[in-house]
Amino acid sequence: MRATELKAHGFDGLVQIDLPEPNAAADEIVIQIRAASVNFRDLAVVLGRHRCKLPVIPLSDGVGTIVSVGKEVRAFKPGQRVCPVFAPGWASGPPCETSTSRSLGGDTDGVLRDYMALKPRMPCSCRIILSDEEAATLLARL
Repeated sequence: MRATELKAHGFDGLVQIDLPEPNAAADEIVIQIRAASVNFRDLAVVLGRHRCKLPVIPLSDGVGTIVSVGKEVRAFKPGQRVCPVFAPGWASGPPCETSTSRSLGGDTDGVLRDYMALKPRMPCSCRIILSDEEAATLLARL
């Protein structure tokens, strides 16, 4: 599968790579990314103005369709459209280091790839009222 990886800060540090397509572990889902959007933090990551590990697959906001689910997953089914949650550890309250320490596209690999595996707590369902491009810009349940 295709992915874009940030190997060094700056736009020239973005490199297209090939990765194996992920398989869903027993407690995961695999989604095919349909659209992704660029927000201010994503730009800061690429330009080196936001601290993150390198290399990293950038972009935190996107939308995709579930292509497979692990045998322990009950809340999601193949064919559902979902948005990965930018900061899966942040359920409520003001952001802090521990609530955003696993944020997509900076601290962990993001959505700029064809497929990604997620724990079921990480995506939220998306209704069909928005196009993929519109839904990719939103973080909240639609």
